Order: sequence, then structure tokens, then C-alpha cells
Amino acid sequence: MKQVILQYFADNFGMEGDEALELYHSYLDTLANYRGSFDVNLEKKDADELRRAFHSIKGCAANCGDMETSRCAMQGEHAASAADFDQCKIHAEALCKLMDVLLADR
Repeated sequence: MKQVILQYFADNFGMEGDEALELYHSYLDTLANYRGSFDVNLEKKDADELRRAFHSIKGCAANCGDMETSRCAMQGEHAASAADFDQCKIHAEALCKLMDVLLADR
């Protein structure tokens, strides 16, 4: 996935090399920062915070060309907007798996 994202940066923003890697690592840092919020907010049943996290990940992933992560986050955002915590948990778990793959390829 790393190469797909780096190619997206090159194709869409003309970014390559260290500049693209810096943006890629910033994306990974953003994912890592939100990753831990799911368990806490699911336990608190805080639909607003879940929606914010899903929404932020959705946009960040889309901006980086990571459409699979963006779509999963969008589904989680819809579930959070409906306060459907069972679906939020499903989408949070799916997102965490996607994040784990990305974070393992730093």
C-alpha cells in the first residue's frame, strides 16, 4: 500500500522522494493518533467523538489516495451518526486492521 500512496502523491501532487515520504509518515502518524480513540469512545458510547474520528480518517485517507481506508471510515462515520455502536465497532475493527498493515510498512 505504501507504494500506491507514494505513487498517488507523485501523480496528483508532483511529490516524490523525501517530500512524499514525509507526507506519508504524517499520514501514518495521523492514523496512529486516532487508532486508540476507538476503544475508549466505544466504551463510553460517545457517538460524536466516534463520528469525528471516522470523519477525520476518511478525509485524511482520501487526500492520500487510500480509498479503501477512506470508504471504511465513511461507513463508520455513518454508523456513528446513527449511534449504531455495533456497526461502529465492526468498522473500527476493520479500520484498525487496515491501519495495522499500513503502520507495519513504515
